[in-house]
Amino acid sequence: MEIQDKGYDLQIDEKKKKEVVNDCEENMEAIRDIYSEFNGIQEADQNVARQMMDRMKEIIKQNGNPVRGSDHYSVMENYQKMEMFLNAARQEEKDNVILYEIDIDGGITRKEYTYDGENMFVISAKMLWNDDTEPMLTYISLSKIKEWKYTEYGNFCYEVCVPEPPEVTEIVDGSCIIRVRPLNEECLEYSEKYVGPLGYQGNNLLCSNWNIENMQDLDYNGIFEYLYNMKYGGKI
Repeated sequence: MEIQDKGYDLQIDEKKKKEVVNDCEENMEAIRDIYSEFNGIQEADQNVARQMMDRMKEIIKQNGNPVRGSDHYSVMENYQKMEMFLNAARQEEKDNVILYEIDIDGGITRKEYTYDGENMFVISAKMLWNDDTEPMLTYISLSKIKEWKYTEYGNFCYEVCVPEPPEVTEIVDGSCIIRVRPLNEECLEYSEKYVGPLGYQGNNLLCSNWNIENMQDLDYNGIFEYLYNMKYGGKI
């Protein structure tokens, strides 16, 4: 009961758990041939991994549910269904939606979001391939979402309940952001070219308030290695 009150590691009904596992297995079976074709290649080549994930997305999107790849710029297929769920939750209407994520290892993460009219919950399940190329469940969990927001730009931001000190000695980050509404082609092009290589860690260029007349607060030491890599295509 204590764990239930904290909102994480919630008990999953056995019937529901079986439903989730069966659904994951069916989708894994649908992409088995693609995984067999790419197995052993994707970890060495990011471009090849993206090709594999894109082909798997094309298969899984046929069930009508939202699906995305695990790379930052993956476009969510059937995003309208996710958007309908979030808009209904805004109106405090009960609803649920299933989101599939194709992982770079060729497996699937299945996230089922449910809004009960007051709170939102998520069942997360991860399935990958074992050494015999058979689907294997690695985890399944049910958590309450502490807070969430769907932004005007199409981002689903939320924070799930996680263990907190003194129960754990290190901070557990329960925050997540998922792009639901796809970027237009121009935004996607610029974002991949300029935002992706810089990021938001190790430098403060994209998270500081500066302009051409006011640049003294920029961390030039931190920025340099990122700009060097963008210009010369390699590390210092």
